[in-house]
Amino acid sequence: MDKIATVRVLGMPAEVGRWLLIIMGMLVLLCLGTVYSWSIFRTPLQNEMAISATASLLPYTVGLFVYAFLMPIAGFLIPLIGPRWMTTIGGIIVGLGYILSSFVHRIELLVLTYGVIAGTGLGVTYGVPMVVVARWFLTGRVWRWG
Repeated sequence: MDKIATVRVLGMPAEVGRWLLIIMGMLVLLCLGTVYSWSIFRTPLQNEMAISATASLLPYTVGLFVYAFLMPIAGFLIPLIGPRWMTTIGGIIVGLGYILSSFVHRIELLVLTYGVIAGTGLGVTYGVPMVVVARWFLTGRVWRWG
């Protein structure tokens, strides 16, 4: 029996199940995209903490820097650890950063919780959907990566 014919994805034949991986990847990226909603919180944050517009952007800026810095490192780790574990670990770190951010009342702590912790989770998780799509769709990769 042909080995390719026996490969299953999420309990389905690979030709069908691999399309669910794209949907799941889109959901992961949609959840991670919440980081870009920072502008909604910026003005209320300025008013509540009595800080400048520049200071209110610091957590977001640090978060994007940490995320961009860690993405290549995470890309190296995905084949070693696996996409499922990388997504799980990154999701937990992002969630922890968001939850801890809801309890802080100083901008310095928000830089730590939102910028460093949530940014770390983003950097760990963001590349996983691209790696999974690249593995399961060997032809026509360019249009599937977006």
